[in-house]
Amino acid sequence: MEQHSQELETLRKTDPEVDSLLREHRTLDHQVGNLTGKSYLTSDEDLELHRLKKEKLKLKDLIESALQQAKSA
Repeated sequence: MEQHSQELETLRKTDPEVDSLLREHRTLDHQVGNLTGKSYLTSDEDLELHRLKKEKLKLKDLIESALQQAKSA
């Protein structure tokens, strides 16, 4: 997503849904970072890490899709 940062910033200002997706993605990124920074994960933490990563990827796909739609509009 970094490669589209300028386009995303423009879209974020005009599309509240994209803004919400980006905020949620950033929140998940911080949560993933907190878990991966631990030297040891419990089995519950490991499951949570995998769930967070999947959710983050899903959001990334939605953001990329919105960006492509905006480009083609």
